[in-house]
Parts: sequence; C-alpha cells; structure tokens
Amino acid sequence: MSSTRSCLDSLLGSQIIAVLELLFVYVALVAVICGISFVVSPVSSVEELDYELREFVHYYKETSWWWLTTFFTSVIALTVGAGHGLFVSLIFLSVFTGPAILYYHRKYPFSLKCGYRARTSSGRTAINEEQENIATPDDGLYVLEFPITTGSNIEEFTIDLTIPDGVKVRNHSGIRGVGLSENKTAIEGKAPPGRDSFVFEIILSETAGVQQGANLLILSDAESGRELTTIRLLPQQ
Repeated sequence: MSSTRSCLDSLLGSQIIAVLELLFVYVALVAVICGISFVVSPVSSVEELDYELREFVHYYKETSWWWLTTFFTSVIALTVGAGHGLFVSLIFLSVFTGPAILYYHRKYPFSLKCGYRARTSSGRTAINEEQENIATPDDGLYVLEFPITTGSNIEEFTIDLTIPDGVKVRNHSGIRGVGLSENKTAIEGKAPPGRDSFVFEIILSETAGVQQGANLLILSDAESGRELTTIRLLPQQ
C-alpha cells in the first residue's frame, strides 16, 4: 500500500493525490445518500433520484455547515491528508461527509412527493386499485386520497391537476392551509409547522363519463414540472 502511494506521489504529486482522495469522498457521499434514499423511500425512476440529489445539494449549500466543512476538508486534504495513507485521509475527510449525511437524514425529502390511496364512498380501502394506480366510480364518485410529503425544506407548494373530460371536482378535504385553487386545477398551500406529511382527499363526480384513452388524472409539481402521480380513471361498469 505504501509503495503504491509513493509511486502515485512521484507520478502525480502529493497534492493531486489529496485532491483525488477528496473527490473519492464526494463520490462515496453520493453513494451513501443514494443508499439512504432507496431504504427510506424507494424512488420510481432515475430522474426522480437525480432531482432529489440536486435539491439536496441546493439546500445543503445554503447552510453554514457546507462552508465550514468544505473549508476544513480542503485544508486537511491538502496538508494532513497529503502525508498519510488513504484510510487516515478518509477519517479526516469525514468531517465533511458526517454532517452532510446527518443533514440529509434529518431533512429528507428535499423534493415534493405525492402518493395515492384508493377509497370507496363508504371509506373502505380499495387495495387492488391502489396497487395498479386505477380508480373506479362508486355511486358515480371517484374518492381519491393523496398522501403528500413536502419535507421540512419546502414551505409553499403547488401541485397541478390535469383532470380528464367527463368528470369534475365535487369536493375536497385536507388540512388547514392547504386547498384547491380557485379554478380547481391545483392543490396549493403551506403545510403547518412540524407537519410535513398529510393526506389530501379529492372527490370527483361523473358528468359525461370518462372515455378510454383520455382518462388520466395527472398530478405534477408546478415548480419543476415533474409528474408525481398518475391515476387511470375507469368508466362506470
């Protein structure tokens, strides 16, 4: 190990080696955060994971921890880390990774999330429909529940609703500070302090009835345009 390090030092220089070690730690940090993401809340796509990580970096760079740990990590990597083995350097460089991982764990998620729960008009859970992201009318009504997670970083939010022809919003319920826009095409508001996860219910009633091929209810993040949830509304049997 020491002979390999000496050989690399002679070829690249000790300071370049230290910088490479720092880059290695950044890569390791991203890998750890990806692991936490999959354990805490599995993502549905690579794009969603990419957006979540970019939002994490955006918020973390606004904290004093970012500037302090980056400064001390750079100093250690270029001085102490340059004269020691990789293992010792990584211990010192954990000054950066430790606070970052703790911040990610405590503040996750960093992007708006929205799930789906299917209900009947009597309040029962329709498990099969929920798993397939479909909804069937019960007495002419679609009862849809959306578990929404804003995260402690997100204050105000807007979720756009794309509602297919043949149905209209009949009623809705949620928590104080969150409701439908005036034209009923968006869920908007601000989650109460200390409560960044809640359920928002929307009840759709049939007008002309949905048609196959044009029956998707789509919820998307108004700020980023990301599609959060898509529900396929089935016609009355």
